[in-house]
Amino acid sequence: MRSIASKCDVRGVVACAVLVFGGGCQLMTNPFQDEFCGTPRIATPSVEGVRAADTMPVLHDRGFVSVDANVADGSVTHGPLFFEDGLEDTWSGDGSFYVRGSDVGQWVAWQARFAINLVAVPYSVIVTPPWGVMVSDGSPSRTMLGEPYDAEAR
Repeated sequence: MRSIASKCDVRGVVACAVLVFGGGCQLMTNPFQDEFCGTPRIATPSVEGVRAADTMPVLHDRGFVSVDANVADGSVTHGPLFFEDGLEDTWSGDGSFYVRGSDVGQWVAWQARFAINLVAVPYSVIVTPPWGVMVSDGSPSRTMLGEPYDAEAR
């Protein structure tokens, strides 16, 4: 009787593992192959109708004066980034599709950084309290341990 129950337990664990770990595999993308290369462009029926009409677009003049609205300060306020990765924007951002050695190195560095930050969360909370306000402007403006960071305390 005991061996039948243990076999059912093992089968249940294996079935749960297959469901949990195999459930998301269809959503994974292959970083070494472009899935959309050579496929026709995706369009909607309204786009196809406009293309089929083959007419020149008509611009209506409404009599408004155009005004340029520029952002005075492009910074964004947010809470502390306890897991900020300074290497996120500095590695191979040349627009190429394939995975290179530097990408693998960045992934390994990110994993190590995440583990260190996870252990150092109490220190990070003391240095930058969760209720503090940080400001990011999109360009790294400070360095810590030789790596660029964007967010600064306000």
